[in-house]
Amino acid sequence: MRPPASPPTKKGTRSLHRTPSIDAYRGIEALAELLDARRARITPERVRAAIEQHLTVPDLLARLRGVHRGDVPPKLVQRIKSWGKYSSDAHGGALTLIEFRDESARAELLADAELQPYLTRFEAGARQLALVRAGALERVQELLAERGVEIHAFE
Repeated sequence: MRPPASPPTKKGTRSLHRTPSIDAYRGIEALAELLDARRARITPERVRAAIEQHLTVPDLLARLRGVHRGDVPPKLVQRIKSWGKYSSDAHGGALTLIEFRDESARAELLADAELQPYLTRFEAGARQLALVRAGALERVQELLAERGVEIHAFE
């Protein structure tokens, strides 16, 4: 049986508990600062500090879910992941891909001793792609031409 709800406020809202649970705050104290007896605020600084103390973003989210009624808002999950560098850093750059007619042609060319240093299998569903090592496109084109492979632009 649930404890009785508090009387409605002037705005008509009710708290499910007459007083907030100290255990609820203990569950999220690693990522939130206590504002007063009834409120806590999750901050970027607290999340970063928790990460520095070897807690992980999944740990923090599990603690929050443990004291939160219902689903944690997706925007809050996203912010905690961002503040905790959950996805880490990413790098971008240009890639050169070659698409072969079928898997057997790609497999044969990837196994070729002269091409191996320059080509890597690139998984993309049903497409038979290989990634060309940066700076090696001219050499790959020469080697493929020697093997009778013509490279055409993607359509």
